Amino acid sequence: TQIEVLGTSFNVEAFERDSFISTTLVEGKVRFAYQKNQQSTTVVMKPGQKLMYNTTSSQVKLIQTSGETETAWKDGTIVFRNHPMDEVLKVLSRHYHVRFMVKDSTALHSIITARFKDEQLPQVMEYLQLASGIKYKIQKTPVTSGQTPEIPIIEITK
Repeated sequence: TQIEVLGTSFNVEAFERDSFISTTLVEGKVRFAYQKNQQSTTVVMKPGQKLMYNTTSSQVKLIQTSGETETAWKDGTIVFRNHPMDEVLKVLSRHYHVRFMVKDSTALHSIITARFKDEQLPQVMEYLQLASGIKYKIQKTPVTSGQTPEIPIIEITK
């Protein structure tokens, strides 16, 4: 893929472990080029659009957005607007450098709307517990001197 910025305000989300790349345009223009069936295809985005590219299937989805949920991170804010719980946990995992272990898949059935600014992880988890009925347990691994601390694991059940 290739992203050519022709404007001034945008966001790109591309993580090695994800099967998608997304680009959100707030202002200006962005040209997104990709290969599909060994043919080069280009999409020129307009402000208020989010392009989601599936790296496995080469499928592109273009949706309308205000850009708030995609760009809030730069101000230290996390915004969820009708987000499925699995997406919420993915964002929180990256933001707080933790790993979630879902022990009961029914815990992922909730849809979350919330805004967090400079909240500590336990406060966010308390909100999710109240909003969705999940239960959580933060497992901290003891660290002895000279060891690199392991990523904390949070168990999620319903």
